[in-house]
Amino acid sequence: MIVFTDKQSYGKAVWEAFIKHLGYMDENEIILLVDNNSFPDYELPSNVRKIAYRNRFEAIKIILSYKKRRLFFLNVVDLFRFQFLKYIGRKLFVWHQGIIPEESYSRHNSTLRYYILSVIEFLALRNADGAVLVSSEAKSFLERKYKFLSLKKCIVVPCLSDFSLTNISEPRDNKFVYIGGISPWQCFEDVIASYLYIKNVIENATLSIYTLDKEKAKITVEKFTCNYKELGIEIASLTSRNEVEAALNNHRYGFLLRKNIPLNNVASPIKFGEYLSCGVAPIITDAVIDYAKIVREDGIGIISSKDKNTLVDDIKLFDKSPQEIYQSYRNRFNSQQIRKDYKWLLN
Repeated sequence: MIVFTDKQSYGKAVWEAFIKHLGYMDENEIILLVDNNSFPDYELPSNVRKIAYRNRFEAIKIILSYKKRRLFFLNVVDLFRFQFLKYIGRKLFVWHQGIIPEESYSRHNSTLRYYILSVIEFLALRNADGAVLVSSEAKSFLERKYKFLSLKKCIVVPCLSDFSLTNISEPRDNKFVYIGGISPWQCFEDVIASYLYIKNVIENATLSIYTLDKEKAKITVEKFTCNYKELGIEIASLTSRNEVEAALNNHRYGFLLRKNIPLNNVASPIKFGEYLSCGVAPIITDAVIDYAKIVREDGIGIISSKDKNTLVDDIKLFDKSPQEIYQSYRNRFNSQQIRKDYKWLLN
């Protein structure tokens, strides 16, 4: 199989996620086409052979020089540019990580860009022989939006966590945690408001805020209360993944609040998997549709309610152990099943 990448694929978060996908594919050999001018010095799996190209014409020549029929793209825009290869016997697959037109509109507020990207997204997905999506809701959303699109051959591969449950003995009761940024879409102010209401009822509650934006977080918290330390709020930065894992293993509940918009409806936030894999019960809004469904079906967290009394009551009644939460993660986020799904998709 040949995987085409370009400079938009080389961000650290995207690349680390995609390296896992290469492992799930179980291919004997993968030809990775990389932009010679932009590709960082990333370590690659042993079955991946890197070939650099200088421009798209050279990339096409390389693709045509191989007998490999399957081509994998990391976004719909690249598949759209290369979709003519479908008509000379190539099979095209795409990792569709979100809903690109909606993401673009949220950043640029351009209706023209939105409709152009919608046309590209529709044509690329229609011509794809298979797609990898991050959530079941993404499939439903795309098929609702594009009436003549049917994603019959697609798989859902959520973001998996590298963390694991290490603390099964030390008490975690009423220890709340928030990990992430302070951007409006992360609903940080809602986290603070929810916690302060909880603190009024559950006196021994504490909240640990771990963020790289410490000063901004402090300013935001002080909008609500100046004596936040006396109210059990700690603001700190964690510099390594090991520190994040250790911190999560010392907490009972983790906030994951989002606004009810399509971008969040189809999302697969890695924070959810990280919480579960460390035995932390997520406090989540209905906006993250796939994950709110898991919380309801497995009973391993709290659906955040606008009625704060209901939220507090649900916390008081919650009785799942960290081990049960971790087991739900193991059952739901199974790498062996993902390998089977990839085998079905690519064959």
